Amino acid sequence: MQRANTVISLDLPAQRQIVAADPDYVVRSAVPVFIDEWQLHPPVWDRVCRAVDEDAGGGRFLLAGSAAVAPEARVHSGAGRIVSLTMRPLSFAERGPGESTVSLAELLTGSRPAIEGRSDIGPVDYVDEIPASGFPGIRGLPERARNAQLDSYLTRIVDRDLPENGLNVRRPAAVRASARRLCRRDVHRRGVHEGPRCGDRRSRRQAVPPDCRQLSRASQADLRARSGRGPGADVQPRSSG
Repeated sequence: MQRANTVISLDLPAQRQIVAADPDYVVRSAVPVFIDEWQLHPPVWDRVCRAVDEDAGGGRFLLAGSAAVAPEARVHSGAGRIVSLTMRPLSFAERGPGESTVSLAELLTGSRPAIEGRSDIGPVDYVDEIPASGFPGIRGLPERARNAQLDSYLTRIVDRDLPENGLNVRRPAAVRASARRLCRRDVHRRGVHEGPRCGDRRSRRQAVPPDCRQLSRASQADLRARSGRGPGADVQPRSSG
């Protein structure tokens, strides 16, 4: 929105009706034109493609969507006309838990600056950032509200986004459980395997921050269940190779 002179939000029924009735509206608007949730009216994609054919100057349109277009909708591929960019959540540095003291830009200038840094962020802080997520509108919420938002986000993806994109989810609960297993495994790996690399199992356990030990145990139990060697062995075992 900061980069646009015109914002067209197609999640608003009134604006969607305007574009549907007058496809050239997006071309006559002051550029750059930001078209949000374009997948709710797929013909706007084709109109942008034609506009690029008419004037290939570039930088006139920004299209964003929170989901892919419905499988039954036929639209131009956009090849040679529209460049796709992936919008990722905030990185750890962008979240601002601590000041970054090493600049990648400076390292790439060729001037060979001194490479040194410091951080007040400890292992527990890193672990806390994992479930906090990188979504700007979610990470600052109180823990209970944040967890509810993330659970709801995952549920909407499984129950709505995947079917709308042509994927038949026969067991939604199993898909959600798989996502949770990936999260627990990530915490387990970060918490345990970044500790001292020695053969002392006690030292490795002590390297796990207290806040993630419970998740680590859950991850270990889950892995045992998946391999058929512990409680919950009715889970279909899968080869680790």
